[in-house]
Amino acid sequence: MGTMESGRPPPKLPGIASWPVRAPSLLRGQLLALGCVAVAVVARIVTGPMLGADSPFMVFVPAILAASLLGGYLAGATAILTSIPIGLGFFAAVHPGRPLASFAWLGGSAALVGVLLAGMGGFMGHTLRALARSENRFRTLATATNRVILRFDDTLEVLRPNPEWRRLTGHGARTPWREAFHPEEAGRIPQRPEAPVQVEARLRHAPHGEARWVRMSLVPVREGGRTVEWLGAVEDIHDRKSGDELNQMLAGELAHRAKNGIAVVQAIISQSARQAGTAAELERIVQARIGAMASAQDVIAAGGNNAALLGELVTSTLAPFGLERFRIVEDRPMVVGRNLALTLGLILHELATNATKYGALSTSDGRVELRTARPNGKPPLASIAWRETGGPAVSASNNVGFGGRLLQTGLRSFGGAAELRLPPDGAQCDLKFPAEAQ
Repeated sequence: MGTMESGRPPPKLPGIASWPVRAPSLLRGQLLALGCVAVAVVARIVTGPMLGADSPFMVFVPAILAASLLGGYLAGATAILTSIPIGLGFFAAVHPGRPLASFAWLGGSAALVGVLLAGMGGFMGHTLRALARSENRFRTLATATNRVILRFDDTLEVLRPNPEWRRLTGHGARTPWREAFHPEEAGRIPQRPEAPVQVEARLRHAPHGEARWVRMSLVPVREGGRTVEWLGAVEDIHDRKSGDELNQMLAGELAHRAKNGIAVVQAIISQSARQAGTAAELERIVQARIGAMASAQDVIAAGGNNAALLGELVTSTLAPFGLERFRIVEDRPMVVGRNLALTLGLILHELATNATKYGALSTSDGRVELRTARPNGKPPLASIAWRETGGPAVSASNNVGFGGRLLQTGLRSFGGAAELRLPPDGAQCDLKFPAEAQ
């Protein structure tokens, strides 16, 4: 489904959205008024026998109203000043003997009606243009935001036709909209709420089945104290939610590493004691390995120019565990980004720690072979192959700790993957991740 995009504007529907947001210029308004009057004159000539001679201004009523509605107050005034003499001319042609007073009364009455029509039409035109500007601002805002705007009926059960919802979920108007949400989160949306609602839930795309985290906000539209419809907005928060989950996992690692560090130091002392012949030699070996562990953390955290050499990252991370226990085969030098280097360092440290506790490094004869391979495939991904030999028999566990969760999710956000296998003769792990070969 991917991230929501709002680059395409909402479809422009007839009505207010198509009304011009600004009044025409003075010249165009006057031409528009004259055009309306000209149409009225033609209509008067054509319909004269039907309208009768005593209704000279009837056809000019819609002309004045249209001129003021489309062109503004000045256009309406122009239509009045133009139509009155023409209307009086039609009347005089039929009643040549009428006194001037009757013409004056007729013209004054027509002017009064015309002013009322022009005022009403001008006000209506101003209101329509204001509504069109408001609609235009709303559509611009809806286009600029990454949210999908939705409309529902007053019961919040029927989703009004919305092409963006179909694009986002694959569901049409006939499918109940709540079915687009993950079953575990669908119940968070109340059936008949009375107040505004905001929920975070996973939204599924029907054809692909992919679920992404979204924030859905619903507010009622009330008229006269009664809810007439609901408006909603759906915002994609999947990246933020995934980042929060990773941050929580890394925060838990701080506590985990404090406890784990003690186990690593104990293993370093135990392995060093088997190698050292004297107390002084034991002190030297232990200090060197603990110092290597601290320098490895510095490499992971600093990353040098937001990047790190993969070979240096591997050796610095594994040095505290005794590089003589590892056989590292590097295909060719590669560079990884800073955030990826931190994640890889955590994964390698976790693999080495588990090997020290339970695997090949827990015995004096155990060894670990680690091979790097240049990027290949589509998309091109580099790889690290971890192989343990010579340790105790390995058995799978149903408990998934930090290391297991890190392997499942750590490289996924970078477009990579990790696969852990536990055959009896030693743990095997394949890591794939983006890298740049030098």
